[in-house]
Amino acid sequence: MPKLHLSRSIEIKSDLDTLYQVVADYNTWPTWSPWLLADPNAILEQFGAPGTPDSGYRWDSNVVGKGQMQHRQLQPPSSGNSEPSIDAKLVFISPWKSEGDVRFRFKRVAADTVEVSWQMDSSLPWFMFPFKGMMKSLVSMDYDRGLAMLKDLVETGSIPSSCQFVGETEHGPYQVVGLSGTCTLQEIGERMANTIERVKQHLPPSLAPSDQQWVALYHKFKLRKQIFDYSCGIILPPEQATPAGLQTYSIPHTKAYQITHHGNYAHLGNAWSAGMQQMRSNQLKANSKIAAMEIYRNNPEDTDPNEMLTDIMISMK
Repeated sequence: MPKLHLSRSIEIKSDLDTLYQVVADYNTWPTWSPWLLADPNAILEQFGAPGTPDSGYRWDSNVVGKGQMQHRQLQPPSSGNSEPSIDAKLVFISPWKSEGDVRFRFKRVAADTVEVSWQMDSSLPWFMFPFKGMMKSLVSMDYDRGLAMLKDLVETGSIPSSCQFVGETEHGPYQVVGLSGTCTLQEIGERMANTIERVKQHLPPSLAPSDQQWVALYHKFKLRKQIFDYSCGIILPPEQATPAGLQTYSIPHTKAYQITHHGNYAHLGNAWSAGMQQMRSNQLKANSKIAAMEIYRNNPEDTDPNEMLTDIMISMK
């Protein structure tokens, strides 16, 4: 069967014991799991004493499937090991059967900072062999999102990210004026902020930036390389001329699946991933010929970053 190896890491300001205990306790996983947020109605069952060998949890969901994860070996900081670790067994029952070995490694990199590495070795069913590269990219992004939420949970006590699944709706037509760019997933926050500043430089005095409806369009995403083709700009009435130096993008009236994300822009990937999973579970197909869209409902200049509201519109066939 096709083998799959993943390893992602992040640095978290914490002592070893605190971070270790959060990861080892499956009762915390619903808070920072990159998958469970896609289905608020998932059935969860924790078993065994938290943070002990053979403890684990089971999930059953129409959206994220069915499976189980269970500790196999625990080496806490108190064991005297300079690099504490957690080893667990992962079993998928649906949407297909598979098993994997999951490891967490903890390493102090500064007096108040620990690097945690999340690793997995698994196998895919034979029919998934053509999609191995895609699966590796998708799960790597999931791990990155999970580690980012773990970091917020440990460092601040909360995770500024929640999703409302509005569901099937209609939107458009829109005339968007702005500028385009291409960047990797890791660069997108900084690059889009720079693109928005460039757009502002071309707006005439009659179009004060703070009074406009700002949006981002996603034209294409190359999954394996994690590269986006995007545009940032404002929505203008069709009869209004495009300001000099800017481009025009047209979004027709179309069906869409809407997810509203409440929280920091750094966690917007949660809404995109959860929305796509919801669509798949409801057998809805995205229309790649019409750009997906983020509509920013409040102004980051006068809003707490953790209180941002963003509507995500995924065009549907």
